[in-house]
Order: sequence, then C-alpha cells, then structure tokens
Amino acid sequence: MDRRPQGLVTRVLDGINREAMGALRILWGALRISLRNWNLSLPIIAAVLLLSSLLSLSQLLLFDAPSLLQVPPPFQVAGGVLRWPLPASYSNFPAWNNVLVFADFGFLVARWSLDLFSVTATVFAASAAHREERPFLRDLHRRIRREWRGPVVTQLCVVILRTGYRGLAELFADALLPVAAGATGLLLAALGALLGLASGFLYYFLDVAWESSLAAAAVDSCAGFRALGLAGEMTEGRRLRGMILVLINQAMTDAASLFADPAAGLIAPGAARLSLELVFGNVVELLRLLRLVAFTVLYCDYRRRSRPEEGDDRGQYSRLTGSPQR
Repeated sequence: MDRRPQGLVTRVLDGINREAMGALRILWGALRISLRNWNLSLPIIAAVLLLSSLLSLSQLLLFDAPSLLQVPPPFQVAGGVLRWPLPASYSNFPAWNNVLVFADFGFLVARWSLDLFSVTATVFAASAAHREERPFLRDLHRRIRREWRGPVVTQLCVVILRTGYRGLAELFADALLPVAAGATGLLLAALGALLGLASGFLYYFLDVAWESSLAAAAVDSCAGFRALGLAGEMTEGRRLRGMILVLINQAMTDAASLFADPAAGLIAPGAARLSLELVFGNVVELLRLLRLVAFTVLYCDYRRRSRPEEGDDRGQYSRLTGSPQR
C-alpha cells in the first residue's frame, strides 16, 4: 500500500500544528511582556482607552442617542431638513445634517490620529520591553519624540497598500459577477468564489509583512517602504505563523463583536447599554494593541534568527535614547 500521500498530509498537518503552537507562544509572550513591563503598558493602555472611550461616547450620544437612551432627538424635521428646535428668530440656522457631516469628518480625523498615536506608542514600547530588562517611560518618550516619523510614515504606506489591495480585489470580484444564466453564470460564480478565496489568502500572506513593518520601523529606525522591505525579508518563508496569529486575533475580535450584539439586546436602552457599548469597544481596542505587541515580538524573534551575527541586542535601546544601561 502506498503511504506517500498519507505521509505528506501528516507532515503538512504537523507543520500547521507546529506553527499554531508557535503563534500561541507569541501571544503568550506578548501578554507576558505587557504584564512584566506594566510601567510602559499601563500608561499607554489608559491613554488609548480613555481617548477611544471619549470619542465613542461622543459619537454614540451625537448619532445614536435616541435609540440608546430613549430620549427625543436634539433635532426636528422641517420641510425635509433636519434642524435644531430653535425659536423662530433662529430660522436661518444651518441644516443639522450639514453639521452631522462635518462632525462625522471630525470624528474620522480624530480616530485616525488616535490610531497613529496608539500604533506608534505601542510598537516603540513593545520593542523597548523586548530589548531591555527594565525600560523606563521617560526613555520611551524621548525616543518617540526623536523617531516618531518612521512608524507614522510606515503606517501611511500600509494603509495605502491595504486600501489599494482591497479595491483591486473588489474590482476583480465585481468583474466576475454572473451576467448570464445557465452554465456560463455558474462558471463565473465559481471563478468569483475561487478568486475571493485566493485574494483572501494572499491578503493574509501579505499582511504579515505589512503588520511586521510597523515593528521594523521602531526596531531598526527606518520608515516607509524601507521598513516594508525589511519586514518582507525577515518574514520570508516564515509567514504561516504570522497568518495564524492574524486569524487567532481576528477570531477573538469577531467573538467579542458577536457577543456584544445579543448582550446589548438583553439590556434596556439607557446608561447601562451605553456603558456596555463602551466596554466591548475597549475590549476590541485591547485586542488590537495585543496584536501590535505580538507582531513586534514576532519580528524581533525573526530578526534575531536571521541575523545571529549581531548577537544579543539588549542595551541597544538605551544607547539609542542616550540613557545609561541598567
């Protein structure tokens, strides 16, 4: 009996299992680093969650207050236009929907600025915690002030790449929509499904390098496509662990989001439901920060294996910040 196919399947499954266990170890290492270096992680988490909660609370009260709190809306419909219920002397007040458009744009800019801050601070803190025995917050602040441009520029490049990839994938998927009945329609539908699976797999494959480039910008003091190229070099041939790491984090995020909807449905509209919305929003934000720390640990691990001639790089963070080694 030929056992070669069975042996091949066994080796593939063993490889996937090995990489999955490695991804779980990376996640555990990210949690351990965050807990051990609480003097770095706690201020960043507190600042990010506080600012995120304020933004979410403002958005919920402005756009969803009637449904969440069962209060009358702060506007009324007059002639098909949403307006504040002001006295007649204020009849020329600008339309409320125009105010909502500008407010929505302001929230978008504020959320994007918060993402830039959270990613920059997190990757710098994670790289410092991975390199140093006892990194201090003042050292982290000093280095962020000196080298913040690298991660920010890299984030912009990653956003452009992700947006462009998704746009192209949707464009090709729309081009293969069934436009005919019978066998031709079934063939186009099958091609569209295969293209969707292939584009999803390729996205996760590329996203490992894109996510690792944020760590590369902080660890190796580079920016933009230089960080992307360095991350691609470090993760070449070893992206399965990163892909599993992305899937695990995405599964936890989806589980939190799915649990939030039925939980909110069990609570009557009011302050309790509003608080629940904020709590689940903070859980999703924490999972996003954990993913950033995990990919920083992953990149540092790959970097150490790819460049063994550099030896132990502990103390390099202190030299970069100008503080004495501890």
